[in-house]
Amino acid sequence: MENTLKLLCFPYAGGSSFSIYRQWTKWLSPIQLIPIELPGRGSRMEEPLLYSLEELEENLFQDIVRNHIQENDRVALFGHSMGSLLAYRIGLRIGTDSPYSLVHTFLSGFDPLHLPRKKVYHRMSDREFMHEMCELGGTPIEVMQHEVMRNTFLPVLRADIQVVETYLESDRNVADCKLACDMSVLYGFHDNTMSDRIHSWNRYTHCRTEFKGFEGDHFFIVNDNQREVPTYVRKVLMEKLAVSI
Repeated sequence: MENTLKLLCFPYAGGSSFSIYRQWTKWLSPIQLIPIELPGRGSRMEEPLLYSLEELEENLFQDIVRNHIQENDRVALFGHSMGSLLAYRIGLRIGTDSPYSLVHTFLSGFDPLHLPRKKVYHRMSDREFMHEMCELGGTPIEVMQHEVMRNTFLPVLRADIQVVETYLESDRNVADCKLACDMSVLYGFHDNTMSDRIHSWNRYTHCRTEFKGFEGDHFFIVNDNQREVPTYVRKVLMEKLAVSI
């Protein structure tokens, strides 16, 4: 279809995009959902984990342009938590001087990149790290208590957290790089990982920014709003398609 729009979705730390987003297809039609899997999990389980944003960004970009999008495709991006950072970085690459049309970016559950974080997790001991991850609500305590599951999941989660935190520690001028599309910033009303300066995300695009709150904590996209979030995403993107017709 001429006006088909592809939505590339990026996971939170430790997550599999297919597992997180697969249910969204029920509420997104005719938007084409494309979960972007990271190395070391899901369909890419046999690939080695990556520990720096530069390596991971390049890996994902090459996967996207080889396997998921073609020249002149209309593309939107969605990321939650760590996925917001990935969506932003990929958006910079496919939205400027590229053969693709980036129409919108959704950043969910993540503070603006220039703000200092409340905690640094990747330097914690395994015991402290596991406790903190369970407190955030996205990691069932049963997983951490089961030795085989813990030994499989913990390295993936640690690698992802290291990617995010080492990047944020090293680059505080990130707001100088702006997206060339409208942006939606989603957040949970009870997310205690977020600051009260979320509106400074508007510094990260040359275009318009909309802020949308939902009931729930940091993992509001899966815990409380399995239908509401993709329904909102579809509404925004269908308005983009209507304008283009």
